[in-house]
Amino acid sequence: MKAILISAVALVSMMLSGGVAAESCGALPIPGDVTPQVKIKLKNISPSQTPVLGPKSAGAEGVNGGFEGGTVIKVDGVFHAFITEMTRGFATRLALWASPDGDHWRRTGTLFASSGDFTGRDRRAALWAAMPVFDEANDVWDLFYVAYRSKPNTPTAWYANYDGEIVRAVSQVKGRHGFAGPYRDAGVILSPEKNPDAWEGLQGTDSFFPYHALDRWFGFYGTAHTEVIPIGS
Repeated sequence: MKAILISAVALVSMMLSGGVAAESCGALPIPGDVTPQVKIKLKNISPSQTPVLGPKSAGAEGVNGGFEGGTVIKVDGVFHAFITEMTRGFATRLALWASPDGDHWRRTGTLFASSGDFTGRDRRAALWAAMPVFDEANDVWDLFYVAYRSKPNTPTAWYANYDGEIVRAVSQVKGRHGFAGPYRDAGVILSPEKNPDAWEGLQGTDSFFPYHALDRWFGFYGTAHTEVIPIGS
């Protein structure tokens, strides 16, 4: 492979205190004599032969559709999972679970819950993909997540989750131990209604991964072309 193509990811340069500038980065240039190689070997260290968390887990009452996605951080030796719970219809909750060892989990709270609206009118019909990141300069946690509209699919397009935008919320408790919230929404940083790129599909923004470098904040985000079925690239 001579080049790494990023057709559904753009690089966002933003300051957490204010504005957002977004631009598509297209294809990353790779020297012609370099072939990127990644080798990863994973080992299952869990004594459990079954999933460690599921709809039948204690504390998962009401999670009728199961779990999907999530981000895990470790604070003072304890794992904390920010995860999407699918409840009824297309309604979801962004929940927090804790584990001392990665195998035994208990639910510790709900961060945000969606409306479950299925008419396409509500921008928070379904909430997904919570991504926490600690802002050392302001001594708070920033929680980025996707908010979707939702309505019935058509024979030619997938509208179950569409028009996604990225919301930023800020922990109201200072310090690294404030990861559990509560969080207060601080605004939308990416929206197909305000600053879309031509390569984005009907799903809008479906993911966001922020990181800090060179005294600035950057982020990778993605999309899906759900305006066609089967969904293309």
